[in-house]
Amino acid sequence: MIALVFYKLSRQSKKIGPLFGVLVASCLLMPSYSTAAPLGLPKNTGKIGYSIGTSNVSIDDPNGATTDEWAAQPFNLIYTDWLFRDIRQWTELYYYKTSLEADDSNIGQNIKRLGLRFSLQKTYRLTQSWSPWFGAGVDLSNNKYSTRHTKDSDGFLIESFDDRDETSFSLLLNVLSEWSLQKDWTVGAKLEQTIPVDGDITEFTAALTVLYRY
Repeated sequence: MIALVFYKLSRQSKKIGPLFGVLVASCLLMPSYSTAAPLGLPKNTGKIGYSIGTSNVSIDDPNGATTDEWAAQPFNLIYTDWLFRDIRQWTELYYYKTSLEADDSNIGQNIKRLGLRFSLQKTYRLTQSWSPWFGAGVDLSNNKYSTRHTKDSDGFLIESFDDRDETSFSLLLNVLSEWSLQKDWTVGAKLEQTIPVDGDITEFTAALTVLYRY
């Protein structure tokens, strides 16, 4: 399994490398003013939250080329908790739908995606007041592709394709920066890249998060 993962990563490196470089560089430009230190943590470190964002979605369709599209991600539920010292787990349930445009050379389609992301994140103190989180994990999702077709410049159908329904497994990398609002509330910004291992979707996501320590 490990060999398969590294083989897939090597095949994706030309596409993913520039995006992940943007991910890290962008997050490094975002200041942050508070991340709880390992010492003196409150007794309850679990947080629940919500995020909203947008993703650049690319589909490796088995029947032909597709366009890349920016898709809104309005539904993301989060649970996170410290595990030990400066490492925490981050679990995220998400759902979104989007559409890819069709033309005479690109397959248009409607996409519905329901999935679960899990990552381990480690905080690094880069400055006196800034300790962003860097994480890696996995993404498991069910993806439905419908109304798959191509059309000519006048909008007439050229060819239609069967609907598809697949389960996708991906690796993910993320970077987060967080700000404390009040005693139990935190807001943040997250950048994330998914790397398909068994599936057709590649995503680069930017999102805003709100967390509550209950």
